Amino acid sequence: MLFLNSGMRSLSYGAAIFFSAALLFWIQPLIGKVLLPALGGGASVWIACLAAFQLALLIGYLWSAALAKLPQLWMQCILHAAVVSCAFWQLPPQTDWPQITASHAPVLETWRHIGLRYGLLLAVLATTSPLLQHWYARSFPQRDPYFLYAASNAGSLIGLLIFPFYLEPSLALPIQATLWSAGAVAFAAFLALAGVQSMRSNASSTDTLKPGTSIAWPQALRWVGFSFLAASLLSGFTEYLSRDIAPVPMLWIIPLGLYLLGFILAFSGDRWKLLPWMHRITRYFTPVFIITASLLPSDLLMIALWLPLFFACCCTLLFRLRLEAPEAGHLTIFYLCLALGGVLGGGFNAMLAPILFNGTPEFSLVLALSLLALPKETQDKAPVPEFRWLWPAVLLLIIVCMEWLLRNTLQPYLADNWLMGFRLGVLFLSLKWCMEYRRVPAQCVAMLLAACIGMQIGICFDQNILFRARNFYGALKVSQDWQGSFHTLQHGTTSHGKQNMTETEGAAPTPLSYYHFSGPAGEAVALFRESKPSGMRAGIIGLGAGSMNCLMKAGESVDFYEIDPMVIRVAGDPRYFTYLRDCPPKTRVIEGDARRMLAESGAHYDMMALDAFSSDAIPIHLLTREAVTLYLSLLAEDGMLLVHVSNRYLSLPRVLNGHASALSLKIVERFDNGGNSVKGKEASHWVVLTRSEALIAKLKERGWVLPGGEAVDWTDTHSALWSIWR
Repeated sequence: MLFLNSGMRSLSYGAAIFFSAALLFWIQPLIGKVLLPALGGGASVWIACLAAFQLALLIGYLWSAALAKLPQLWMQCILHAAVVSCAFWQLPPQTDWPQITASHAPVLETWRHIGLRYGLLLAVLATTSPLLQHWYARSFPQRDPYFLYAASNAGSLIGLLIFPFYLEPSLALPIQATLWSAGAVAFAAFLALAGVQSMRSNASSTDTLKPGTSIAWPQALRWVGFSFLAASLLSGFTEYLSRDIAPVPMLWIIPLGLYLLGFILAFSGDRWKLLPWMHRITRYFTPVFIITASLLPSDLLMIALWLPLFFACCCTLLFRLRLEAPEAGHLTIFYLCLALGGVLGGGFNAMLAPILFNGTPEFSLVLALSLLALPKETQDKAPVPEFRWLWPAVLLLIIVCMEWLLRNTLQPYLADNWLMGFRLGVLFLSLKWCMEYRRVPAQCVAMLLAACIGMQIGICFDQNILFRARNFYGALKVSQDWQGSFHTLQHGTTSHGKQNMTETEGAAPTPLSYYHFSGPAGEAVALFRESKPSGMRAGIIGLGAGSMNCLMKAGESVDFYEIDPMVIRVAGDPRYFTYLRDCPPKTRVIEGDARRMLAESGAHYDMMALDAFSSDAIPIHLLTREAVTLYLSLLAEDGMLLVHVSNRYLSLPRVLNGHASALSLKIVERFDNGGNSVKGKEASHWVVLTRSEALIAKLKERGWVLPGGEAVDWTDTHSALWSIWR
């Protein structure tokens, strides 16, 4: 009989846990992709989703802990079967976009919609691993149940990897939802099999697992703390990775996959072979990252270099968790503490960090704190220096004073050079401390936190930074050059507009950066205006500094669509930019997600421009075929759609070329390297889509060409980032 075969019984537990984990990490990126358009398509959407998933995990683990308190295992099985049956009313998972007011408490709105649409399904799947480990421990009291957690994370990793590499490029979201529902039914069958086998194994026993000792609250706090740090590292590095490329599942899975791999290694038998390497990488490279993060660009090379550090820090924390894992009787409480730490870590990055910090230093801060997880037995015994707690305070004072002195006594370009040398000196000092006093990691952490905090305070002394703030949509900064002539708006790591503030006050300023009259945008608008002698009405998606307002003439009108209220505030403040105040057209700024606001507006435009980017990341829902169809429905028959496609990593013209073929449009592109003839002008790449043969002919005469490369078709339910990677 199957139920009498212990090997098959173990297999049924592993299969149910593996299946539930794969389904859980398949649906997570699917949910993120569904919610992205409703929240503006920014990188922070996935951070909010991660926090919501951690909350669902906590609820699931709470349910597991509550069930484990019941003396009769058959009671646990029946109650859990009832909850699973209720969860199945949410099948299939919804794939339509929810209506979310993105500008008001977007994190809480994200959590609310995930809870209403998918919450019970997520919680039931999250419950499976700790609950079945508890059942397994009761059925096989002499065996270690923690190996099943490695099976759980292996299933999670597989479910996570198949989404961007197979499911996303091959299947539309509604089809995926149907397949996922079929997988949920199969999971329910495995779960029922494990439950029946558990009841048969414990039919004659009502005893629960008897823990030998109670859990002290410092031990529980350590579990929560280590889990908090690991979850915060995951959220921080995900934002660091995706803010400059695109907030899409293909990039989300890289840090999450490494995080899961760390769990697999921590709960497997070979973890001890990796411990020394993980500890060395964590100890020696954490100071390097903290000091150089503010000096080096977050390009693909730097991201690739820091991936091993992120993985090593996660492994250090997760190995420490496994090292302190309790006996099977406290298993559900242990997982409950892990889930609580995950909620706190994800919530810190999603909700508190944008309030506490103007920049994005939380990843560096948590990296420094992760040194506390280094176990004592791996540290060399070195003499503890006297007054060791005085050094971090001295270092902090030195850094703040030097930052203030250099920024206020030297011209900015000289100050930057001196500051770089000074920070490298701090890096050397931090490394020396970590290598010499490894027996006292708390002092190492204090030194690194002092360095990190000192540089964050020092940035406030930079007289060239006029404005700095951060919200759900990203980090915004307005800076001026050392002469005070040019103001630049920077979103994340990318410039989003520039203005020469020395031009005559009250006169229409010259649009700079990507929008100069001699650049592709200015040229396309001027040529299109020739067919509109009485003036035109324009709709522009993405406000930036408001530069495109000055491409228009008196008597014309412009509607800007901008989702970020902070950008609207900065662009409208004449202390920073005057494009909205001094340029001649009639201007209106509409707050909210452009696609939703356009669909509700019923407006009519002669020209539309798409220039909505957060840092270098692209809001994919504004580039799909359905989005372009919406723009065309609002455009005149001979209208022009102008799209800014400058990007360091992605070939966006290939997507627009696919839409042009599908919608019978004409398309041309032009790249302008900026040249040196105009100060403040920058290289840019633009694409024009139109039905007008005459406009295309004029543009081709000026050097505009047909896009190269294979055309790619993106829709609301089907898009893949890898297809347009440069």
